[in-house]
Amino acid sequence: ELSIAPSKIGPGKTAEVRMLWRGDPEAEARYAVPEGARIDGTGPLARLSAGTLEAGPYLLHATVSARDGRTADGYALFTVGASRPPATPTITRTERRLDCDNGRFRVRLHGESIDPDGDPVTLRWVAENGTLAPPQGPDVQVTGSMPESSMKVTVRATAADASSESPPATFEFRVGMEANCD
Repeated sequence: ELSIAPSKIGPGKTAEVRMLWRGDPEAEARYAVPEGARIDGTGPLARLSAGTLEAGPYLLHATVSARDGRTADGYALFTVGASRPPATPTITRTERRLDCDNGRFRVRLHGESIDPDGDPVTLRWVAENGTLAPPQGPDVQVTGSMPESSMKVTVRATAADASSESPPATFEFRVGMEANCD
């Protein structure tokens, strides 16, 4: 199995190449790349550089040699061109818990985004007036102390692929002992 991530590479950028042969995970791979591109590595993991390739689709060919002498070929398509950023995330609240006796709040949020090029996406979160755990991933928990009067908590999420980032999405909510704990 031969894969390239991201599958769309910007001019002069690089991508990770994985060649996996289930029969021999330590098999050696030899890669045939289009003129103008470069491959660094001969093992199951390598780096593909788009180098001076013009925009367009290309085919990468790999021949894998197992330690017992068997060989296999793999092919993967990649495209050189400007990578499009992931879509602005959609944020939804999945839980809101107020602990009025201890003056604490906890809100759980879920974010989703897609990448128009089909590349893997990572969500990154930041918060004002709250603590995030974890700061990356689709699900995050925002915690903090509730003041006597109302306080606005702002959470922002961006989606990133290997080469670009989306505009931020914003989710705001208010907490406070006075408004929430009568």
